[in-house]
Amino acid sequence: MNPIDKIKFGIESNDMGLVSEGFKDLTGEKVSTAQEEAAVEKEAPQEEPDDNFITSTRSSESGENSRIARAEPLSIGERENTFVDDGSEASEDFEIDKKLAIKAPVERKRKGFKKVSIRCVSCKKDFEIHPTLSRENYKCDNCITRR
Repeated sequence: MNPIDKIKFGIESNDMGLVSEGFKDLTGEKVSTAQEEAAVEKEAPQEEPDDNFITSTRSSESGENSRIARAEPLSIGERENTFVDDGSEASEDFEIDKKLAIKAPVERKRKGFKKVSIRCVSCKKDFEIHPTLSRENYKCDNCITRR
């Protein structure tokens, strides 16, 4: 049921809760009556927020759109960059590596390649190329582009 239909049905059935829910779905603003606010205050005692609490981005409300993540507007404005570069490398963080059981990268032991001398079959000139490019009928770049 879309928000407009919820509002319409709520008005027809004189259900202000449904009208409020439809308005919230439509605009994102919550509208509550004085009776609802009093009932909420009686039901839930005020607790201090826990700084370590992480919540999901999904809405916990029941209804047709309960599986859709709610988008919240971001505050875009001037803010201060608090990043401080201390000059340390990420690989120097051994404590977190121990906790996450991350192993240091393996040292590279492979030798560098040596160029191979090969003769072009068209122009008969000698070239030094990477070994993976060598083949029986090698043509240099100039001969290939002259076709």
